[in-house]
Amino acid sequence: MKKILHYIGIDVDDQSFHISAISSETRESQQFKTKATTASLIKVLRKYVPDLNKSALVAYEAGHLGYSLMRALDKKGITCKVIAPTSIPKSANERVKNDRLDSEKIAIAMRNNAVSYVNPPSEEQEADRQLVRTRGDLVSQASDIKRNILSMCRTLGLDYTKETNKKSNWTPHHFQYLKKKVPLLQRSAAIALEAKLKVLEFMRCSIADVEYEIEKLAHSVPYKKTVAALRCFKGIQTTVAMLLATELYSIKRFAHPRQLTAYVGLDIREYSSGGKQSQMGISKMGNKHVRRALVEACQFAFTAKAPLKRLKQAHKKTEKRIIDIADKCRNRLSKKGIRMLLSGKPRNKAKVACAREMLGFIWETLCITTA
Repeated sequence: MKKILHYIGIDVDDQSFHISAISSETRESQQFKTKATTASLIKVLRKYVPDLNKSALVAYEAGHLGYSLMRALDKKGITCKVIAPTSIPKSANERVKNDRLDSEKIAIAMRNNAVSYVNPPSEEQEADRQLVRTRGDLVSQASDIKRNILSMCRTLGLDYTKETNKKSNWTPHHFQYLKKKVPLLQRSAAIALEAKLKVLEFMRCSIADVEYEIEKLAHSVPYKKTVAALRCFKGIQTTVAMLLATELYSIKRFAHPRQLTAYVGLDIREYSSGGKQSQMGISKMGNKHVRRALVEACQFAFTAKAPLKRLKQAHKKTEKRIIDIADKCRNRLSKKGIRMLLSGKPRNKAKVACAREMLGFIWETLCITTA
């Protein structure tokens, strides 16, 4: 491992890069600024740190640039890492915040070995993750449009459930109802409702296209074994399995399920002092995509039902030890969830507790499939 003589922290934004370089030997600090381009950054860094490729460590906070700057610098032979923002130490008496001080804070924390570096995915893994996340974004946008249409229907006096005695919205019958009502409205209202219905239809087609591509990707070599194993769990189908596979791309970096629980943000917050112990729910500090997917997968995890036909089909082409883990998880979550509900715990709290339990079984399964 090369000896680090310079720690270089960068505060990045769309307009400029603010840079602080600290010498590990002389403790001398230098601050400078450059344009927000890789070429300008390298030019300035080589000017102030001539032996940049041999003895310097460059780092910046994870943010809107993602890993693009890190990969660009690595191609030039410059060691660059991405820092987890929550790991940078903060003082309680800080009252001044600017880009120059932020870059200096990063460099000092690097020199003191007080930061955690992000384990970056490969470019292919990141692209696959973007595809899966896009599906979630489109579903969220479609939900917003649906709520907007229902709100508009209320203002126009349209009540689908009362007029048709149907209980569920957004069925094919509901869509036909809305389309039939469009010609009966005032011209402006009709144009507005029709435009929103067209946007919703386009969003549904886009979601279907993305889900088709995710299904194809799930059968490719990097994910086929992992997805097949995860589909053995109750509540996890192809979309959620692909989300877990792409977000937790390198399970070996978590030596214990507790580390994975903290990464996902399902660990318990605690404030204990003076002989008193207080626990205050989950931290919500980690990967929100995995956390949300697991909680949704546990919507009915604590119902004591026999395995579904889908689960029986998934078990046919999977190793017995993985099936045993999935069955053990199903029984464990059923007992835990029912026990919590019978003791008077809120349903949402039971779902989150089951999601935390499930994560341990998923860690064990992924360790087997990636061995």
